[in-house]
Amino acid sequence: MGGETLNTNTSQGFTRFTPASIRKWLRFGWRAFTESSFISIAYASIFCIVGAGAAIWLAVSERLLLFVALAGGFMLIAPVFVTGYYNVAQMLREGKSPIFDDIIASFRANPAGILGIGAFVTLVFMIWMADAAMIYGVVAEKMSSASADGKGAGTMMFLLLGAGMGALLAFIIYTATVFSLPDAFYRKTGVGQAMVLSVKGVLYNLDVMLLWAVVLTLLTFGMLVALPLIIVLFPILGYASYAAYLDLIGELPSESD
Repeated sequence: MGGETLNTNTSQGFTRFTPASIRKWLRFGWRAFTESSFISIAYASIFCIVGAGAAIWLAVSERLLLFVALAGGFMLIAPVFVTGYYNVAQMLREGKSPIFDDIIASFRANPAGILGIGAFVTLVFMIWMADAAMIYGVVAEKMSSASADGKGAGTMMFLLLGAGMGALLAFIIYTATVFSLPDAFYRKTGVGQAMVLSVKGVLYNLDVMLLWAVVLTLLTFGMLVALPLIIVLFPILGYASYAAYLDLIGELPSESD
């Protein structure tokens, strides 16, 4: 286990994490990736292609700055898409050999719960894109009549405002979904029950979960800067996220097992 599993009457049986827990989750993610590399890469390639297409389109239309907004939006909705890896990870735990269809089967495990959480994430994503478009429009108007120095300041303003809004929405999404999506898949819980568990799990291990959020953000940023990294990092983070959930509920074996 990642630590002591407490009495269910006081903490719902949550495991107390330490910073070393993150290393264990990432090792789990790497092992799951190497054992299912073909289907893991195939699924991640979809997002790599879509991202590259979006970057090219924005560059051609001279709106490349909006790629920052799209990248931030991807960070918000990525937790829903990595759900596809949960079934693969579970099958590997059971000694089975997953195929690509098993990725899609993850979303069919509990449609009401997973799609309900997905709807919440989509709503926040739409708020983010609307706000980003509004900020971009205001900044672009000011930049159109500004000097070179003014345009640089305008770009910085867009990035700072976007980063502030994105950080707030990302924290809301992270807290509500980091454990709720795997719980909806694994225990077939409803939207409300799964999201309450996620919030409680994050607050119970707030220090380590904030550190895990930083790790996820940095690695996701790396994927967006160098899109080909998506085909490796995206599945590893998906499997590692599932490991974090299993660790929370006390079902992740120790590495010596």
